[in-house]
Amino acid sequence: MKWINKIRKILKRARSENGMSLVEVVIMIVVLSISIGPLSRLATMNLKGGSDAADITKAVMYARGVMEQVVADYRSNDVNVGGFDNVLVNWDGAAAQSPPAGVSGTVSVSGVDSVMGIATATVQVSVSTNTGKTVDLFMTLSN
Repeated sequence: MKWINKIRKILKRARSENGMSLVEVVIMIVVLSISIGPLSRLATMNLKGGSDAADITKAVMYARGVMEQVVADYRSNDVNVGGFDNVLVNWDGAAAQSPPAGVSGTVSVSGVDSVMGIATATVQVSVSTNTGKTVDLFMTLSN
């Protein structure tokens, strides 16, 4: 019963006050200004992280598309495009399709080795973003 009376007194006193004092307002402004600084930095970091993720996603999608073109040419029956030898010649250098904004990529074919009459080559698709992130995809082809 005593605690109920204490709550009633507190509520009665709260109802009798008409506003906040100047000291309370100043303290509230100081607390808000101290907390807004870190929150704004956190929001800025989240925005930067989101744009980095979008750039990396563009780079990965572009690299996968180029690698799919290389595989399609490798499996093609067209004498001018398809097959192991044509992939070695046609794909070493810049990528065929134009990259999206903020992304650049190259294709390199290296490490042509012959073991027991089977030639293998490593195809690397390397894609860079404007923010300095790099995505590399590797695949080994054989004749």
